Amino acid sequence: MFRLGRLFSFAVFTLSAWTTLAQPAEISARVERLYLEGAALYDKGAYRDAAARFEEAYALYADPQLLFNLGRAQEGFGDPRHAMESFQRCLAHPDVKEPVKTKAKARLEILKAAEASAAEVVKAPPVAPPVAPPVAPPVAPPPSSALPWTLFGAGGAALVAGGAFYLLGADAHAELEEGIGANPATITQEKAKELQTQGENRKTLGAILSGVGGALIISGGIAMLLQGGAPEAKRGAAWLNPSLSPGGLGLSLGGAF
Repeated sequence: MFRLGRLFSFAVFTLSAWTTLAQPAEISARVERLYLEGAALYDKGAYRDAAARFEEAYALYADPQLLFNLGRAQEGFGDPRHAMESFQRCLAHPDVKEPVKTKAKARLEILKAAEASAAEVVKAPPVAPPVAPPVAPPVAPPPSSALPWTLFGAGGAALVAGGAFYLLGADAHAELEEGIGANPATITQEKAKELQTQGENRKTLGAILSGVGGALIISGGIAMLLQGGAPEAKRGAAWLNPSLSPGGLGLSLGGAF
């Protein structure tokens, strides 16, 4: 809370002297009452009511000290523009004296500095919020290359199994032919039929497994091409190539290094 202090005491003395010498008693009493009421309201923090009392008192008695008190009350309720006007009127008054003049000038300078500071804040451009750097999209993982190699492995296994069964069938037929050629009496009709059937079944199973193996290997090659793995993905790899001939099924090893 702003304190008027000795200024009020001085003003009371001045007002009392003036009202006694120059004014009718009823006006003097009214001015002094308004002044004292304003001082009491100011001390309580009722700045608007205090300003109203000082302004009414000044209308009856144009004393510069009342203008100073009015400016302080206007500061109290947050009206710096009118407070500066009151201090300027106080300084321009022909009867203003020390220490009122010094105090009014000091308050005016403080308010002007505050006004200039607020104006600078308003003029300052708004600070743009920091812009976050663009987030790079997640990099998609390279396509898996497990499928082609799985197909190659399964195809190779099927080819090996098919070749084995085909060779077993060929052995059964060879045994039948050798037995018939060497001594037909040693091979019964039932045995001959069994060897013939075994040979055919094993050769058929071998051919099926070989066909499946070849299809799996071809599928693995297609999958590798679709995944963009040729020719670099084939470098340093090995694979089995099936081959058919009049003498049976064959396998050849191929690779790129």
